[in-house]
Amino acid sequence: MKYIVVRVVIPAIVLFMAGFHYFLSPGNKVPDTSPGASVNSQGRPLSPESKVTPEPEKTDNSRLSETLSETKVAESPSPDIDLSEEELQTLLNEHPKALEMKIFAEDAFIRKFKQLSEKKALLSREDVAELDRMLQDQEAITSIEFMLSSPMHQENFLKEQMERMFYIDFLKACLEKKDNAAGELIRTRIRTIILSDNLNPDLPLNMRKSIAAEKAELIALLSEHDPASLEILRSQASGLRHHKLLRHYLGPEGS
Repeated sequence: MKYIVVRVVIPAIVLFMAGFHYFLSPGNKVPDTSPGASVNSQGRPLSPESKVTPEPEKTDNSRLSETLSETKVAESPSPDIDLSEEELQTLLNEHPKALEMKIFAEDAFIRKFKQLSEKKALLSREDVAELDRMLQDQEAITSIEFMLSSPMHQENFLKEQMERMFYIDFLKACLEKKDNAAGELIRTRIRTIILSDNLNPDLPLNMRKSIAAEKAELIALLSEHDPASLEILRSQASGLRHHKLLRHYLGPEGS
């Protein structure tokens, strides 16, 4: 019996002494088991040397940089995309700059207006005088009224849409010119365009949206430069096919 006790007790004592010696030897620190101590994924305490240093918090600039990098990669064209000569030519023809060049080649009046209006502070005396003449050109104003009162065409839709935007830019410049001798004519022509029944329900949706946007922009111009015209439009909108659209953009009476 004593022999059995000795065989059990002595090895236990030896193991206890070996473990005690290990923890007291240099380089082996007792893990921190306090409630606030760091633990690993298995829930075991981490020694000070094995604690993971937290990553610095990302700033808004670093997040934005990462987002832009990811977007750039995502939007990069695939090298496998193979356009036919016809498809490539279509893309080139529909580029805004290409459309603008076509419009300017066909309409010398609008080309000159855009060139002068974009110079702004760099206009010479001769340029200012010529621009003033253009903004009072009654024939040009009447011609633009006819164009914007007409429906759009499916052929060359993008080109026509841009051309009509240039016409609205011209009318805006006419309204903004102080003491314009053609002021009353311009306001009358703009009201005629807004009231014109060119929102044919048979037109494709993209065209109807484009024409509706033109009318909304012209109403906004009158609201800023000639609020009295809004009351005239309200009184004349009743009975028109697009009267609901006009009521929406004109707002309630007296507004």
